[in-house]
Amino acid sequence: MSHVNLKSHYELGKRVIRMTEIVVNLKGRGDFDEVAVCSSPPRVLEMPTTSTHGQESYEETLWRCLHDDNYAMVCVHGMGGVGKTTLMKTINNQLVGTQDFDVVIWITVSKDLNIERTQLAIGSKLGLYFASDEDQESEEGKSLQG
Repeated sequence: MSHVNLKSHYELGKRVIRMTEIVVNLKGRGDFDEVAVCSSPPRVLEMPTTSTHGQESYEETLWRCLHDDNYAMVCVHGMGGVGKTTLMKTINNQLVGTQDFDVVIWITVSKDLNIERTQLAIGSKLGLYFASDEDQESEEGKSLQG
């Protein structure tokens, strides 16, 4: 048989009734159609870039791939200085004002890939922030708060 503390249940019940009355009173006096507004991140941020003379075919191919449902991911790679960043900035800027994607996230991932830094960058662009648990065991176990 479990021990039931009737006094604590009684006190808790009284608190619930008082709090319910307060909430009903406040709700009756206020206009709560819109309690909080979280602004969405912009779909695409325009980026300064230079012209891409000679890269039109790459630009067209990349544009087609980005709009083709058969592709889940498109990677652009190559030697430094060949125009990868300029090409991507041009594509990014072509998306400004379109409804092609819900949001375009621009992050730079270097050769010394840091998963946590990449996750933080993506989450931050989406307005999400990692919980401050110091005891998290893995990157996969991180919980996002928005």
